[in-house]
Amino acid sequence: MKASFSYQEIRESINKLRNIGEAKKYKTSFLVKSGNSLIPIDQDLIAYFFASNKWVYLVKNNGTEHLVNYSLGEIEALLDPTVFFRIARNYLVKKAAIVKLSPYYKGQVTVDINPKNKESIVVSQARTGDLKQWLSDE
Repeated sequence: MKASFSYQEIRESINKLRNIGEAKKYKTSFLVKSGNSLIPIDQDLIAYFFASNKWVYLVKNNGTEHLVNYSLGEIEALLDPTVFFRIARNYLVKKAAIVKLSPYYKGQVTVDINPKNKESIVVSQARTGDLKQWLSDE
């Protein structure tokens, strides 16, 4: 029963319902402000998104942070779920940015990401199984 109601199963079912009759097109770049200019950042250059103090930041593979005008929930809906995963309430991470998982407490894990973030990311016990399955899918 638990597997039937896993995050991934529910998400896939919702995506299938949304995509009946048409292929889903995911966002592949974000326009961010840099000084007085707007610059496009391709998805390939993005490591993760994080929320802090009601702001959402895009972090590039080189560690550069940019403020974005979306909530994490909006970004999650715009990106391909095979590439990005919401590992915690305030982190949406690209598969390639995850370095390792470490046991934490009662089935929880901590996630090390690259580039390194400022805080420890603890994945809830309920999300840990989905994260492990997502990481092992090809």
